[in-house]
Amino acid sequence: MSDQTKKGSVEFAVIFCALVVFIFLPLFGTLAQKALLYQKKEIVHQSANLASMAAYTSLNANQAGIGEQSLLQEEFNNVFQSVLCANLKLDQNLVGFPHSIATGKVDIISLTYVSENLPVTVGNRIFMYPFIRCEIKVPVSVDILAGWMNQDKLLLHEVIYTELPFDK
Repeated sequence: MSDQTKKGSVEFAVIFCALVVFIFLPLFGTLAQKALLYQKKEIVHQSANLASMAAYTSLNANQAGIGEQSLLQEEFNNVFQSVLCANLKLDQNLVGFPHSIATGKVDIISLTYVSENLPVTVGNRIFMYPFIRCEIKVPVSVDILAGWMNQDKLLLHEVIYTELPFDK
């Protein structure tokens, strides 16, 4: 009788180890991967949002004094790009350094300042004040499950709206 008890314990241990290796570890890996990708998405979102807020420094001060808001477009683009490069650790060509979150070239698809025809409705948001719309694509590494997914890069696509409350 004691032999059957020991034999059952070994079988239980083998089944338990198989469950851990083939079910629980991949499940944990998938959850960890999802959390890492979410953190990378948040880093990209916050970096682009901060760059948009910094771009407001290119407002034309003379016109802002009389209630009109206009941006100097070249300065606007330069400020946005320099702050985005600093936040995401990119070179001047928007390519990530080796220690950057971006694993390739960051594409700034659009960067616009909207100050006319307000209020503007975008989706379910209503903008009462002038805002900056930024759309970027950032390639990031997939890290943990890159071998299983046959993918070494993922392209994060972000659209950010940054509103600055000014009365017109």
